[in-house]
Amino acid sequence: MRKLTGLLLPLLLLIPSCQKKDTLFLAQDPDSNLELYLTQAVEDEDLTDLYYAPTGFGVSTYLNVPPLEDGMIPEVCVRYDLTAYPDYADGGLYVTEIVITDPAYTIYGLTINSSAEDFHFAMEQQGFTLSESGLSAGWGNGSISLNPAESLGLQAMVTNRDQIVF
Repeated sequence: MRKLTGLLLPLLLLIPSCQKKDTLFLAQDPDSNLELYLTQAVEDEDLTDLYYAPTGFGVSTYLNVPPLEDGMIPEVCVRYDLTAYPDYADGGLYVTEIVITDPAYTIYGLTINSSAEDFHFAMEQQGFTLSESGLSAGWGNGSISLNPAESLGLQAMVTNRDQIVF
């Protein structure tokens, strides 16, 4: 019995490292300078350095810079959209979309000025699946896309099982 336990114990310790990556929640990039990260559960204190921008029903939008005087979103900023997640009926407040138009912000070593080659390399390093266009990649329940020199976008897909109408 001791021999069997001695053989099984190392195998059991390996099982957690073989488990499948979480497809609903994306791990935070420790090297990113974003204020929030995709699929992060957000508390009030996470929003203290951000600016609220009224954009629509069912979503709360925050910016890294103040909205323009007319309430519009500035051309150069980081926009965080917060909703319930993974389903609208689940409640809570999570970051479900990030749009970066400010070249000073990075995620996975990428900025809006990154090349397609840089994007491919970074997405492969993260284990994301590249699309045929080569400028977007998927990670289970979401995607990241590069529109060179314009924007870098991250999005988590939110389901609507109760068909909530906003």
